[in-house]
Amino acid sequence: MKNKVEKWVKDLELLSELAIEEPQCALSAFSKALCHRWAYVQRTIPDIKDLFVPLERCIQEKFIPALVGRRVSPLYRRMFALPVRYGGLGIVNPVEAADRDFQMSVNVTEDLADLIFNQETSLKKLDKEKVDAKLQAHKLAKDKKLKEEVEDLKTKLDESTKESLELIQEQGSGAWLTALPLRSLGYSYNKVEFKDCVHLRYGWEIPGTPTFCACKERNSLNHMQNCKRGGYTQFRHDNVRNSIAEYLREVTKDVRIEPALIPIESSRYQQKGNNADKARLDVSCRGLWSTFEVTYGDVRIFNPRSDSYKDKTLPQLYKLHENEKKRQYMNRVLQVEKGSFTPLVFTTTGGMAPESTRFIKRIAEKLSQKTKESYSRIMNNIRTRLSFDIMRSVLVAIRGSRGKTNERTDPLSSVSFNLVPEARSYEMP
Repeated sequence: MKNKVEKWVKDLELLSELAIEEPQCALSAFSKALCHRWAYVQRTIPDIKDLFVPLERCIQEKFIPALVGRRVSPLYRRMFALPVRYGGLGIVNPVEAADRDFQMSVNVTEDLADLIFNQETSLKKLDKEKVDAKLQAHKLAKDKKLKEEVEDLKTKLDESTKESLELIQEQGSGAWLTALPLRSLGYSYNKVEFKDCVHLRYGWEIPGTPTFCACKERNSLNHMQNCKRGGYTQFRHDNVRNSIAEYLREVTKDVRIEPALIPIESSRYQQKGNNADKARLDVSCRGLWSTFEVTYGDVRIFNPRSDSYKDKTLPQLYKLHENEKKRQYMNRVLQVEKGSFTPLVFTTTGGMAPESTRFIKRIAEKLSQKTKESYSRIMNNIRTRLSFDIMRSVLVAIRGSRGKTNERTDPLSSVSFNLVPEARSYEMP
């Protein structure tokens, strides 16, 4: 057994070297392949947790620093050991997992082991419902323990990281971490992008960014995500809008981007909100909720870490932005367009407001009916794509140029693209 652990340590050291240049691929290889080698052993052999101390030491001292670009304290190591849905990176501590996984395995397979011991040749006597009930009980107990671990960490973390930990526990916000790094789907990050994403996830300052923005304000994570200079906030908005429209085209008809609303001619229809003749919404379609009804959606992506939101909880912020969109467009869509309206509100951390969630779930439901594929898989695909759309747009806003470029003294329109002048004919005098 000791020899196996030594081999796993060597494999992990090689993976740590890879993580310096390809951190996303290394994390995917660890969580989806390498860690399962010792997970099986831990479930079948008792009292072996002490043997995994060298492996855990390698994870903390070599693998994690290579992934995130910095050494981490034991407190952050505990946080990274959490599953992604609880705010961690899914890098399980093998020492702590050994006894827990063995006890779970023994309990769940107890009835099956009895059948084998009694030399039964059939599984008819195995109560599968009882086995499923035991498995479900262990999952609930594990979730309870994880929640207790999260609450304990919150009491010890600084305020910034504590706030981040609450935000990144939203469903779908960590989809970019669990997805395979497939370049064909746009799910692949380079090493700088991946490390920037990890820093953003935990609210850490990103190295290599300028002290001051081109707008003369002091730079910070919040400012880089909120500053409108450079057009990056609009770029982020358009990415999400276009992805939603693409999914709508698969299951609805007459999908339009930035559809113009019917002008309001009578003053009796003018109410609080946007009454402009050339008002537009982000996307519309027919057949989402009912066959001929037109459904309108308007996208908003906000930064929940902004200083102006300090005193509000995330549910309150979602309600605030949803209500603001409704005040602008709801009555006009209902009374003039005779359609339905959904505010599509997201956060820069990848979270999704309740009404946006219902909208996306409806798309996934119709896609499942059309393709005969699993609803959960389709929903995961949509969440993953939207998560990457938002994260990539945020990364562009952080690393993108906002200053003035060096302008040519002569405008491009005055430059001839014919580098070899045509021969001119001259008349003889």
